[in-house]
Formats: sequence, structure tokens, C-alpha cells
Amino acid sequence: MGELSLTTSQAAALDHIRQYADTRRAVANSSIAHMLKMSNLGQDVFESAVSKMKSHARVALHFHPDRLDFKLHSVAEDLLASGIYKSQFETKLSNGSVSAHPGGERDLWEQKIFGGHYTFEKASVAERPKYGALDFAPSRWSGTQIRAMLPFAETGSLKAVYVRLPRFTLRSSRERYTRRT
Repeated sequence: MGELSLTTSQAAALDHIRQYADTRRAVANSSIAHMLKMSNLGQDVFESAVSKMKSHARVALHFHPDRLDFKLHSVAEDLLASGIYKSQFETKLSNGSVSAHPGGERDLWEQKIFGGHYTFEKASVAERPKYGALDFAPSRWSGTQIRAMLPFAETGSLKAVYVRLPRFTLRSSRERYTRRT
């Protein structure tokens, strides 16, 4: 899969985040400079670390592969069948509060963070952001690679990113998945 264009909502949300970051850049740079000075590290060390992070860090996607949707399909089965990592707005599943509905906590939180560009009136549930965390450590899990479409602010486009997922042995759609050893 090649590059895809961002939707209007996605482009506007990324623009909002860029503008938010730009208004705080000077304060952030000042804080970083102070921490480097207090740690007796030069700017070159920081820039090298950032460069390595951009080159080598992966995005870890957190989900519960054994959770069943309303069709009694597990998250893992759906992910493997469709190749699409879905948000809580699409799956209606959560490890905590299922608040991915109009006016719910997650909806209000996303409105605040993304400048109101992911409201139900402006974006489909498939357009809403998918979350992950930067993973700097090598994985202890051997796994299958899938492509996840993640927005990259620098290019204003979606790019395919390979994400390592743990291998699971499917016993049945209603049984738990187990990690292969």
C-alpha cells in the first residue's frame, strides 16, 4: 500500500497540533537547554539522540487480542483478516471506560486535543486517530509484521508503517490466544 492522502479532518487536526507545538517551541527548547546544561551534556548529544529516535524507535500498539466484538470475533481475528488497526470508536471495546460515543469522555478529550476536528459531524469513526506509544526497547516477542497507517506530520500524508505484533495461536474464536514460546 502506498501513500494515502489525509482526510480534511486529519489534515486539520495535524495542523492544530503543529500550531499548538509551534506556540510552545521556545519554552520547550529553553527547558531542554537547561536540562542539558544541568546534566553536563551538549546540544550535539541531544540532536544525536533525537536523530536515532526518529530512525529506530517503533510505535507500539496496545490492544487486547482476545476481546470479542459484537459479532463474537476477537480483535486479533479482525486485525489479521482486515489488516486494519481500529480505534475504540470502531470496535466499541476498551480496557477501561468505553466512552467512544458523542459527548463521551474520549470524544471530549479528542475534541480538546485535536481542536474539534474529529467530531462525529466532521469525521467518520475510521478517520479518528489510532494511538500508540514510542517503543525504544528491542522486542522480546517474535511476531508477525503488519502495516498500520499512521499520520506523519512532516509530510502531511499517511504512510505504511510496519508494526510487530506478537504471534498468537488461535484455538477457537471464543478461547484466549496464547503467546508462542
